[in-house]
Amino acid sequence: MQLVDGSGGGGGMKLYEEGSRTTTPPILPYWEHAVAALGVVPIAAMVGGSVAGMGALKVCHSHYSVMVRGTSQVFAAGPPLVRYTREEVTKEELGGSRVQTRNGVVSDEAEDEQDALRRIARFLSYLPSSAFELPPRRPCHDPADRREEWLADAIPGPRQAFDIRRIVEAGCG
Repeated sequence: MQLVDGSGGGGGMKLYEEGSRTTTPPILPYWEHAVAALGVVPIAAMVGGSVAGMGALKVCHSHYSVMVRGTSQVFAAGPPLVRYTREEVTKEELGGSRVQTRNGVVSDEAEDEQDALRRIARFLSYLPSSAFELPPRRPCHDPADRREEWLADAIPGPRQAFDIRRIVEAGCG
């Protein structure tokens, strides 16, 4: 699990303000290991504060991510960079949990840090600890003949949004 907070990576905004140009490092020294890990172990990320740049990339580069409502934001670059377009936005308007969970950048939003940790624990409880193990099994008390008629139309079609959480939560309880 990753606890992600702060900016990181290259000081792109600082370089821009100093009159230089912004760059993304062509090779990140650890990135190949992070990519390889995605195929072997479950990776979850919790955002506790403002995360920009490479920190935001780490959040997006996980199987499951959760933000704390009202205290965490995720963006490629923050309000100071947006100000160069002559637009004033707050951190929350630019990359708050409401924005990022609705557009799919982040998986979930939590009420507080404890709720976020509970959500991550729940996500991880469905998975094995590595790709080389079977997932844990739990008894299901759901009747085999139960039908949820609304599921037939729950997914509207290609390129149309739908509420996947409602579908998942309709499953075995």
